[in-house]
Amino acid sequence: MQNLIGALVPCPPWTAKIVGVFDVAVSMLHPDGSLVSLVGSETRMEARAFCHPRNFFDYRDKARKHFDGPQEKELLAAYSGGCLALLHAGEEGINLSALDLTDAMAWGIRHRGRREELIDSAAVNSAALAIRQTVDQAHRAGRPLEGIHAEGIFSKTFRRLKLAPDFPVNLVGFGPGTTPAGDDWLAGYLAALDLRGGVCTRPAAELRSRLPGRLERTSAAGRALLLGAIEGIPPAYLADLSRAALSAQTFPESLEKAVSAALLHGATSGEDAIAGFLAGLQKRRK
Repeated sequence: MQNLIGALVPCPPWTAKIVGVFDVAVSMLHPDGSLVSLVGSETRMEARAFCHPRNFFDYRDKARKHFDGPQEKELLAAYSGGCLALLHAGEEGINLSALDLTDAMAWGIRHRGRREELIDSAAVNSAALAIRQTVDQAHRAGRPLEGIHAEGIFSKTFRRLKLAPDFPVNLVGFGPGTTPAGDDWLAGYLAALDLRGGVCTRPAAELRSRLPGRLERTSAAGRALLLGAIEGIPPAYLADLSRAALSAQTFPESLEKAVSAALLHGATSGEDAIAGFLAGLQKRRK
């Protein structure tokens, strides 16, 4: 079980306020305005995340105990480079927990000299069909339609935004969720564009050039996600979806598994990202 540090985790030293403690992650609000996360599994990794499989649960449980208790003092995470400490504000030298990161490996660094694996045009339709079928099967099995996928204000607004001249950059910060649905959609869309033609194709490059100017419109979680998408470092579950789509014709069961795993992310985050992925996968080449 390897400890990992996302490629876009800000350089140390820094201290961030703990703003969320969840079953699978601890969220830290970095001074730059974007979240940094601590997770316990590589399947949950993102560009701005730490992964410490062995001691994540101890850190999370101690954070939860103090985070859910009387809020007399802020709960902080302090990253020194070799250690991620958990402490109360104003209590120097008193660590509630500390994770050793001296042996952590970098995660999400693009290898610029390596040929990118791109999906064959002939495989696009079969991959898209398999993805839609898996999502539809999940709904038939009881997965509810929510957010931009249900009839309501979010889906109506999404359809209107699709007709605007600045689509899809106008999706930044749009929709429900800690990570807004529009941000998840964009992350999936860019992952698929990269799979179709690489990170430097015109549609992907144009979108990436426009996104930084819109980041103030979204949440700290949305900014963290989009910063990774801009740099071509999607969350682990989207990277897994991309790899599975590459071999969908040969190993369709791998794509079904990747889609099912993606659907487990957040209330609708995974499905929002899948919708964007499908749009990018089927986008006509210019």
